Amino acid sequence: MRITKPEFVNYLAETADITKGDASYMYDQFVTTMIELLGKGNDITFVGLGSFKIKTFQQRNGTHPLTHEPFIIPAHKRVTFKEGKDLKELMGEIEVED
Repeated sequence: MRITKPEFVNYLAETADITKGDASYMYDQFVTTMIELLGKGNDITFVGLGSFKIKTFQQRNGTHPLTHEPFIIPAHKRVTFKEGKDLKELMGEIEVED
């Protein structure tokens, strides 16, 4: 199931017993802060949830899958996420649907 921003804000407002406006503000501030800190090269860890880390990929050679022509994949950075212990344990308890 995919949760959208409005659904997340509604859930946060209900569970934290705050207004939807306050929940929306908290969400916006959280996302803005995360992007700002990651953009500055900081790793962010939430104990139990997981870690967001900046990973640098070096320039490398690639091959176009259809034409088989070589090309250069430029160096770049990506944000990676590794789940924490509590989240990993929770995922192990969830049954997989067929």
